[in-house]
Amino acid sequence: MGSESTLRDLVGVPLVPQWTGKRDYRIGFIGVGGIATFAHLPSYRKAGFNVVAAADIRAERREQAQREWGIEATYSDYRQMIEAERPDIVDVTVSWEESRTKVESVQAAAQAGVHVLIQKPFAAEYHQCTAMVEAAKTGGIKLAVNQNARWSPVFYAARQLLIAGAIGKLQTANLEFRFPIGPGAVLMDFCNHEYDLVRAWFGREPEKVFAALSGEEGKGKFEEGEEKFISTLLEFSKGCHAAVWDDVTPPYSECWRFRLAGTEGILRGNEGLVTFFPSVEEPTWIELIRRDQPGMIFRPRLTDHYIPEAFICTMSDLMEAIEQDREPLTSGADNLGTMAIVFAARQSVREKKAINPATIC
Repeated sequence: MGSESTLRDLVGVPLVPQWTGKRDYRIGFIGVGGIATFAHLPSYRKAGFNVVAAADIRAERREQAQREWGIEATYSDYRQMIEAERPDIVDVTVSWEESRTKVESVQAAAQAGVHVLIQKPFAAEYHQCTAMVEAAKTGGIKLAVNQNARWSPVFYAARQLLIAGAIGKLQTANLEFRFPIGPGAVLMDFCNHEYDLVRAWFGREPEKVFAALSGEEGKGKFEEGEEKFISTLLEFSKGCHAAVWDDVTPPYSECWRFRLAGTEGILRGNEGLVTFFPSVEEPTWIELIRRDQPGMIFRPRLTDHYIPEAFICTMSDLMEAIEQDREPLTSGADNLGTMAIVFAARQSVREKKAINPATIC
């Protein structure tokens, strides 16, 4: 889209994903804990997905899966579930803190020819990520990482407008995440969302990553896993860069705010996460201001919410990838780029210098 384009030209840009084709794939869950019961299962119920089985080592979770979600076939061992139920897809919702289980479950699924959607972040270490990608390749299955922020209504709309050339060539991106959950593993649990979004928006990998961290003091030093604030600068080729700020200490949620500046305009907006915080004062919105039309603002109406749409879409994209024999948008192979930034940021915090993600292996 050239500078002669007008805001009117953007009205037809599809800002909501449309899914067609097969939707009744048999889904088995590996892990039915917090994120599964809070986000995955209610989202899949709304979408009408065919959840046929679940595996979890905790008896109370298996009972909850049967009682609240009507999943009659439950197992304490995911290998038994895969063998007995033969699902088309397994949704691995195990935490990154149990990365060995994540790797072994993907390997088991790949050996059985079962496709995989796996919870983000991919794994605790880079070699574990590559092991899962290799297992999927060897087994000939599709492997998608649940980087659901890409499918947030506002972030998806932003990417569609970028692809349409709404602001010309992207030059800078600023992304702020404020979520009142208290200190924790912010780098692993949340920054991977922002890093993945930035990669998707720029369409290439950063050349340098510099991260600074503040956390809870313990024994005279900041302990990893107790982060409060993380700021990251990502430098791309051609003089482009992104700044990411994660803060988990505010008294209320301001959620995700972003500003994308290009050669022809600015995109800015907010993901309100109203599903998490119904009382949030600033809901989801996005607006475009063009340099050649500074007096006009394009502000499309966004009616969908992060939950359930973002979780429905990650699974829908995997289903479509299976049917079309293509790679999912957030494939395991693609996610190696996101995790390289995560581990580069971790190294940058420790060494207090910029790190090239390409050196992570």
